[in-house]
Amino acid sequence: MKKLTLLFSLIGLCLFFVACEKEGVDDLKAHDATENLNLPLLNFTYKGIPYSSVYTISSDSSIILKDEIVNNLYQSLQSIPTLATYIHQNDHIEYFDNFTDLQAHFKPIENPNSLRAGDTSSYLTLYADKDFRGNTYSVTGSVKVDWVGKDFNDKATTFKMGTSSSFGYSTYHVTFFKDAGFRSSSLSFWVQKGGYARAESFSNYHTGILGLGGSWNDEISSFETWCSY
Repeated sequence: MKKLTLLFSLIGLCLFFVACEKEGVDDLKAHDATENLNLPLLNFTYKGIPYSSVYTISSDSSIILKDEIVNNLYQSLQSIPTLATYIHQNDHIEYFDNFTDLQAHFKPIENPNSLRAGDTSSYLTLYADKDFRGNTYSVTGSVKVDWVGKDFNDKATTFKMGTSSSFGYSTYHVTFFKDAGFRSSSLSFWVQKGGYARAESFSNYHTGILGLGGSWNDEISSFETWCSY
């Protein structure tokens, strides 16, 4: 009888430790889930494949993604000197190895100014200061500016882009480059044709979000505006 009692006691003790271990694991999972809910989420696409992971920002302002596979890919992308970053209107990020690949993906219109009048009403205005103030640099239609000039080089802080017409069905894009002559890394935005507008601050696009090149504030030297269907 004593042996049975001892056996049942050992079984009960084992079950107790198993239950405690399971509870500890469940608590850890719950903690991780709660922690993940409190962390920001980065969504991006590269070569047509979507990736997603929560992330933290280190003391040197670099981004660290929690998913190891996604983080390894993201960090490798930041080593590409011509990395082309495309910001969709829902803030989703799409990466390309260079601007040529980016533009080919969106199939630009070769001669946008041959389209209807409504498709030539697109505009872009750069502002030297925050809140869309200060000196301005404005263009309309589809243009290539290989250098913004000494008075505006590395001075753009905010910008507005859009279309002043309710006609047209194509998309208006702008691609900014850190160096003159459309070189180095690039940052692109778009707005749908048909009377839509978009306002952005380069201060929102920095190392913690986009990786390569630090902040884009006061960094623009050249840009290109273009249209696609």
